Amino acid sequence: MINMKFIFTSIALLSYLGLVQSQDIAISDPGFLEYLIDSGVDVNQDGIIQVSEAEQVTEINISGGNYMVSNIIGVKEFINLENLYCTADLTELDISDMASLVDVNIQNTFETTPSSLSTLDINHMPSLESLTVLAYNLNEFDISLCPKLKYLTLSTRKKLIIEISNFSELTLIDFYFFAGSDFVEVINCPKLEEVILQSDSPMGSINFLEIHFYRFTLRNCRYL
Repeated sequence: MINMKFIFTSIALLSYLGLVQSQDIAISDPGFLEYLIDSGVDVNQDGIIQVSEAEQVTEINISGGNYMVSNIIGVKEFINLENLYCTADLTELDISDMASLVDVNIQNTFETTPSSLSTLDINHMPSLESLTVLAYNLNEFDISLCPKLKYLTLSTRKKLIIEISNFSELTLIDFYFFAGSDFVEVINCPKLEEVILQSDSPMGSINFLEIHFYRFTLRNCRYL
């Protein structure tokens, strides 16, 4: 005779184990996981980051130290993260829809190897106020639905099409072009006070420039 109590107990146990496993965050990068563990995020010290542990984190600062980080996949589970600082050779980055992020600073380690980061997805971040991105090979830059953005800094060796429009709180834009830009357009940013375009290379030319704002500064753009 089939022991129904045993079957129901087994099903309940398997369901519980599945639920527990589903609370673990999949972090594929060993360097990122090592940083999180060293930073005390792994409260129960099981070598795995759970959702409940990630929800307690408001700042991630991967700068300095010996962490070899190429991606921070899993960071979107840190739903209460407010500040993200990362100096590493990232290969990919998607932080779209992270509603609590206020300050983001992503920098390629220029002194070592050129960054492999080529695309950056920063969309629908309602709390974001400051964004700094320094990446050699960035060739796709998508930013929208960030209504509180005030400060934008971008540096890359690739030619980009830059379109910044309808940012009601934006006050400062600082772009450093190693290879210039094919198109720069800044419109409908009523609080914008200053736009800085910088270049230190004969390649640093801008083919099209249209900016509607209060103050405009060119630094070392001899080839504009």
